[in-house]
Amino acid sequence: MKTLHFTGTITTLEPFTVSIAKQGGIPKFNGLAYLPSSTINGAIRHACLDYLISQANNNDVNYLHTLETYYSTSQGYILNNEIKEAIDKAKTSTPIDKDDDIRAVNPALSLFGRWKLDGKFGIGNAYTSHENQCRKVEQGFRSQIFERNPQLFTSLPTSEAERYYKLIENQSSAASKVGELKKKQTALLKEARKTADEEGKAVLYQQANAIDAEIKLAKDASDEGKETILRPIDDVEVIEAGVALSHRMALRQVTDEEIGLALLSWAQFSLNPQLGGKARHNFGAIHAHWDVSVSNEDTFGRDPVGSVTIDDNGFHIEGDMLTSAIRAFKAGEFNYSRIA
Repeated sequence: MKTLHFTGTITTLEPFTVSIAKQGGIPKFNGLAYLPSSTINGAIRHACLDYLISQANNNDVNYLHTLETYYSTSQGYILNNEIKEAIDKAKTSTPIDKDDDIRAVNPALSLFGRWKLDGKFGIGNAYTSHENQCRKVEQGFRSQIFERNPQLFTSLPTSEAERYYKLIENQSSAASKVGELKKKQTALLKEARKTADEEGKAVLYQQANAIDAEIKLAKDASDEGKETILRPIDDVEVIEAGVALSHRMALRQVTDEEIGLALLSWAQFSLNPQLGGKARHNFGAIHAHWDVSVSNEDTFGRDPVGSVTIDDNGFHIEGDMLTSAIRAFKAGEFNYSRIA
């Protein structure tokens, strides 16, 4: 068993953005923006499944193509209720040096884990180096396709053109009503925040909340197109392009086969190296480089063993230990349907 350490950088080629529940904008720690480990881990875990599926298809392996295997490999989710109930009976999580029988036949689950089975692949946040490496990007307005290209009308039958004019008229009327209601709601909320009297404050909040129902009624008045076509697209906070973020990963107490699969998961990811949201704008395109070392139990230090790089030319590894680990994985026989 070995413990490997990956130390390097993830570089944004395009702006990066991500949505975090109950948190607006890019997450930050001590003022430094970061790419969340959950985003990176999720991308690599899904890439692992993609790689295994491609290999199964190439070798006519059918057992991989089940809902149970797809969910457990990509998300650690246990679909089978009987298996989940049996796992739930365990009092604590299984540490990385236990359940060797499962780990030996299912290196994907061993690396990424599942409920009460600790994963061996630790993927950290990727941090910016300065506080001023984020900005707001204006997304503009969603426009009318017929205003951008009036010639499209020539392809529409008369009935559809009439339908369009009715749609625009209804949406314009609804948008005006909704706009007035939102102004009224904003004024009530502003007044509520300023009011010291708790009873009066509660009444104002109640009145403001009641306007939500009026807004819904105004939108529902039309038979179709309840959300207006013409609308501003919310600005989005991004980590700017060209930022090198410091990043660390660790493979703890792993076999050569597990190292090999971890590297091949990154190789699969490198076919489309993108993280975070707004992929259709090419946000989140990255390059990456890590120097790799292995823990030395005799000296309590770390010995360099190679490097991993993702760039415009693809995926590259250097180091005999890393290349031999890939060969060891490819020579192995595994059963990814074994999850407990």
